Amino acid sequence: MKPGGINQLYQAAFTKLPIASHRPHVAMAVLDCFSRYLLVLRVSVRATTTDCMKGLDTALAEARRVSEIPARRTIALLTDCDPKAFAHLSFDLADSPFQCLSPHDRTFRSLGMVRSFMRALRDEEICLHAYRSLAEAQRSLELFRHSYNFERPHQALAYKCPAQLFCKNFEHPDGSCPRF
Repeated sequence: MKPGGINQLYQAAFTKLPIASHRPHVAMAVLDCFSRYLLVLRVSVRATTTDCMKGLDTALAEARRVSEIPARRTIALLTDCDPKAFAHLSFDLADSPFQCLSPHDRTFRSLGMVRSFMRALRDEEICLHAYRSLAEAQRSLELFRHSYNFERPHQALAYKCPAQLFCKNFEHPDGSCPRF
């Protein structure tokens, strides 16, 4: 499925996040596939259905805050959640705008965008920092998310930043990505 606009297809995934003096945690990311806008990047204790639901709720709140979502919009969702938990996740999403794409219809490449992002996150953020606390890890991930969305042009977007396509009130005089 290839989206024709924003808020049509999201991809969600988890990656390990080491934090000193804590057991390993995970970072959850949710991307809009059309604009590559990173809706959420949050620290979770585990990659459970509950953690996934909290991340999706946060992503939906961010999408409503910065873009326009029609009232009856259905958003297709691809996730790397364990297929055994997928049936439970689909049940939990019954009252939300998300429609889970079947884990049986996924191919290795169908999660390619979010997996590519997760590699960049590990290489450019997680491996370069030794987080001492959960709060420090979340602050650092939020700074990375802001940079990714507003400062970093993407070749696949004709060298635009994700925010230029996703945010309804994005204004920059010369059309370039702003530097904050």
